[in-house]
Amino acid sequence: MAIKIIKIIKSVTSELLQLMNGTREIEVPLSIGEFPDKTPVIKLDDDYSISGQYILIWNYENMSEFISVAMLKKHLDSKNVEATLFMPYIPNARYDRVNNDDEVFTLKYFAEMLNDLNFKTVYVLDAHSPVSLALINNVQSLDVSEAIQNAVSIVEYQVSEDVVMFMPDEGAHKRYSGMVERPSTFGIKHRDWRSGDILGYEVVAPETVKDKVVVIIDDITSKGGTFLHAGNALIAAGAKEVHLYVTHCEETVKDGSLFDDDSPIKTIMTPNTLFDLSVAEAPLNRIVELSLIAISNA
Repeated sequence: MAIKIIKIIKSVTSELLQLMNGTREIEVPLSIGEFPDKTPVIKLDDDYSISGQYILIWNYENMSEFISVAMLKKHLDSKNVEATLFMPYIPNARYDRVNNDDEVFTLKYFAEMLNDLNFKTVYVLDAHSPVSLALINNVQSLDVSEAIQNAVSIVEYQVSEDVVMFMPDEGAHKRYSGMVERPSTFGIKHRDWRSGDILGYEVVAPETVKDKVVVIIDDITSKGGTFLHAGNALIAAGAKEVHLYVTHCEETVKDGSLFDDDSPIKTIMTPNTLFDLSVAEAPLNRIVELSLIAISNA
């Protein structure tokens, strides 16, 4: 049986075929335009009859795309066909709690709107918070350990020695340290809780990184401020060089200091769920794109 693939906004490889037990794919041509009033015009190729199973692949770029996802799902519902959503990045995942009555719980309300669409399965990758997994119905989190292993292997191939893994905080260390069999440690940030600024950063068990090549592991980066502090602290602790793996690399990373000449970060490795490298305007010689196929093979 053929699985129909519908891609939303940005093209990605056929990650989910490995999850479908040998079924074959048909990619359905999809165009998304807009009327003068900015409402979407969505068309599927007329040569394809609407039947069987469909996978909607949504590589997030902005929340307005969710309207197209919802309309496509409603269209498939009208044809009485089954649909799965592949959404590697969960929008609003950082907003996993509210502290005051004037704050809108955007993650909760996004999850409710997504749940209303009733996808058979929603595949995600390395969710920022377990709260998002609890809020989304029929969710299945893909194993990210293969991507981390790939990142570690790339660096070890380059430097011809085993590396040490480093996580930017204790929570990340508990989450990732067991995924790859390498020595590891973590850091502690000291923040000004009013401004959010990082005032200091220390490496726990600095002897672990002394005279070693280090790969920092985490799920997401915006401008990379935490990793800049971590990288500098690692170099100060005696690390020979520092590399970074992040599952979700936001395009705003180019606005930070990770690409500066004096940055301690030598390379950034990412499955590219957010950063569209094909159109990016940034010094990308430090970015290594990892294949999502390896992740879905896990």
